Amino acid sequence: KVEAPKAKDAEPEKKKSPWLDAWHDPVAGMSCYSSFLCLADLVADGDHRLVMVDMKKRIRMYKGTTIQWEHKLPDVPCAVQAFYHEVGNPPIPTLAVASGHRVLIFRNMRPSMQYRLPPIEIDPVESQIWEEMG
Repeated sequence: KVEAPKAKDAEPEKKKSPWLDAWHDPVAGMSCYSSFLCLADLVADGDHRLVMVDMKKRIRMYKGTTIQWEHKLPDVPCAVQAFYHEVGNPPIPTLAVASGHRVLIFRNMRPSMQYRLPPIEIDPVESQIWEEMG
């Protein structure tokens, strides 16, 4: 069996990767920064899922490339993080979302608590600098 010689301009064969290119998906419609992401085993099944918040005031949990859970947020978020605050068997983390002037706490993928941050007075020197820039 004789094979035809390959042209010099032919594209090299692309190797198939076992990794998903899920960090860029224009169809997903999520726009976020690194503080908007975390991995957590929120259902205690040993599978750490991707948890994301975005500028459209939503929180989503992905299992693979499928949205497993979504919840609307009251304000634009600035961070999300999973943490363990109690001992359990199996241990199930709690999810904290910093959104606007609140820290929202989710347990078992349901809103559980919220902490409102008190307003702080702006230093007069800083206020003057901002006024001069505007």
